[in-house]
Amino acid sequence: MNPMSWSITPVLRIYARHIKPYRGLTVLLFITIVIADSMSMVLPWVFKNIVDLMVASATGGSLQLLWYWFAVTVVVRAIHWGFWRISGLLAAHVQTRVYRDLEQTSFDGIMRHSYRFFSNAFAGALARRAQRLATSFRDLAEAILWRFTPLVTSIVIANVVAIVRYGLIGLALPVWTVLFIYLNIRFARQKYQWDLKKADYDSRIGGFFADVFANIVNVKLFGGNKQEKARVTELTDARRDVSEKSWKLSEYQATIISVVNLITEAGMIAWSIILWQRGVLTVGDIILLQSYLAVLFGRMFDIGRVIVRTYESAAEGSEMVETLGAAVEVQDAPDAKPLHVREGRIVLENVLFQYHKDSAALDNVSLDIRAGERVALVGPSGAGKSTLVKLLLRFFDAEKGRILIDDQDTSRVTQDSLRAVIALVPQVPFLFHRTLMENIRYSRPSATDKEVMEASKKARCHDFIKELPKGYDTLVGERGVKLSGGERQRVAIARAILKDAPVVVLDEATSSLDSESEKKIQEALHRLMQGRTVIVIAHRLSTVMQMDRIVVMDRGRIIDMGTHQELLGKPTMYRRLWEIQAGGFAAPVSE
Repeated sequence: MNPMSWSITPVLRIYARHIKPYRGLTVLLFITIVIADSMSMVLPWVFKNIVDLMVASATGGSLQLLWYWFAVTVVVRAIHWGFWRISGLLAAHVQTRVYRDLEQTSFDGIMRHSYRFFSNAFAGALARRAQRLATSFRDLAEAILWRFTPLVTSIVIANVVAIVRYGLIGLALPVWTVLFIYLNIRFARQKYQWDLKKADYDSRIGGFFADVFANIVNVKLFGGNKQEKARVTELTDARRDVSEKSWKLSEYQATIISVVNLITEAGMIAWSIILWQRGVLTVGDIILLQSYLAVLFGRMFDIGRVIVRTYESAAEGSEMVETLGAAVEVQDAPDAKPLHVREGRIVLENVLFQYHKDSAALDNVSLDIRAGERVALVGPSGAGKSTLVKLLLRFFDAEKGRILIDDQDTSRVTQDSLRAVIALVPQVPFLFHRTLMENIRYSRPSATDKEVMEASKKARCHDFIKELPKGYDTLVGERGVKLSGGERQRVAIARAILKDAPVVVLDEATSSLDSESEKKIQEALHRLMQGRTVIVIAHRLSTVMQMDRIVVMDRGRIIDMGTHQELLGKPTMYRRLWEIQAGGFAAPVSE
């Protein structure tokens, strides 16, 4: 994102869209703030009259009106504080709801993106981005409601009174106001480019921290503390440079504006004294003008902060707005319908897919998997096995060709209905930092506790769960770090069993299990596969001997297929792989 070319308009448009459902209360909120602040600008006028009456009484004037102005003071104060309290209650009602809606929009906006989007981003940076749109609105709303609106009210009243009441001298006030606002806007626009850069570094540093903390085992294992410290030093030093430039620009702004204020105030005081000596102004008039100047000087400093805060808030929310406006790679077709699986036949027709332009991950692959058939995909790393599964799940769209399930093109059905009929047990299962009960039930939220436990028993994980201090209510830690690799994999298998889907994909589903544990769940896996169409990705060929068909892949193509015995009878890659594994990995695999 080019900081200089970015506009705050898209961010403000998002805010306006979320305020719209509460526009009536929002208008009422602004009205109460204007009324409350108007009363604070009426008070100097009241004090002017009181002072003039007191001065007049010293020369023989009447004091009868003093009690009248005392009563006016009390009423004005009561209105002032009463409307401030009403505005606070309205703001609490409106702002909390807009904040909630923005958080939900941010979450939905990120979640609608496809697999590639998440694989190219840090989870920590995405989480920070999702939260910052709402928090930036909160900061901006606070600045506009409690600083900018009272400021505008004060400026309008003070300038109108000054011009109507004092003529020529009163014109100095609006001239100063225009000059002050111009200088603040100019500085704010210059500072904005640094605020955008700072927001970008904030996201990068947050993502870097999340990445390091998530891979802390690797950092400790490979002695990576120094190199990670060097990287964070580089990032934080760069952010410090940007922050310093932004801060110094604010100080330059404050210096110039202070000089302008000093000249303006000194000039108006001197001119007021001259006019008082000539009998044009009363003592009350001078107090009124100085009261207005004091209020405006204090609040006009706020306008700089409000303008800067507006741009800073827009900068903080800009990344999320950019994400909301970004095109989604994989989308449901406009006329997409739910997928209905009757048998579970899967057909790939001349499927082509490339991660990079110079090589094809799948090169015109065609494959017909019969309903209820158990098919294994084998081959060296990079052969295209996992890519085929990702295309089946529609994490990516094929560039050419089609994938059909029961004669239904998967690109023409809804993604949710497609993934609902496929149960995946990945090679490295990740769990939510939630309870075991919640993690297993995630595949079928309507399942009862009894059904969850039954699935756990079939996956051979019920026994170790019951031995935990809190049983099924045990929190598993981030990504399931409190469980061993084998325990996580058995939980993932239980989750797949509970889903009861017609298509099952096992991606090295027993790779994290020791021989004894693997043997225990083989029966459960066979039960899981019964009556279902099954795709198994395996490097350990002993796990695929009983498959109905074995598909051998290499460099994005299918180079052979058959049963275990059929493939062993031919001098193929499968036979070489089998001989190497059966021989205890005595020789390297030829690719």
